[in-house]
Amino acid sequence: MNTKNTTFIGSRWFYAICFIGLFIVETLIALFVRDAFIRPYMGDILVVILIYCFVRIFITEVVLGTSFSWWDIVCYAVGCVPLFFIKK
Repeated sequence: MNTKNTTFIGSRWFYAICFIGLFIVETLIALFVRDAFIRPYMGDILVVILIYCFVRIFITEVVLGTSFSWWDIVCYAVGCVPLFFIKK
C-alpha cells in the first residue's frame, strides 16, 4: 500500500485542489448552463461538496455528531424561527 497517496488524499492540499476545481465547475455552470436539471440540482449537490472541501481546508477534523436525535432537529427548527421573523 502506498502511504504517500493515502496521506495526500486526507491532506489540506487535496481539499484545496478539490475546492478550486469545484469552484471553477460551479462558476461555469452558473455562467453557461441554462437547463432544468444540471443548474438547479447538480449545482446544489456540488455546492455541498464545495463547502465541505472549504471547511476541511481550515479544520482538520470535522465532527458531524455521534448519533441521531430528534431533539437536534427540534433545536434546528427553533433556531430558524427568529430568522423567519427577521427576514419577514
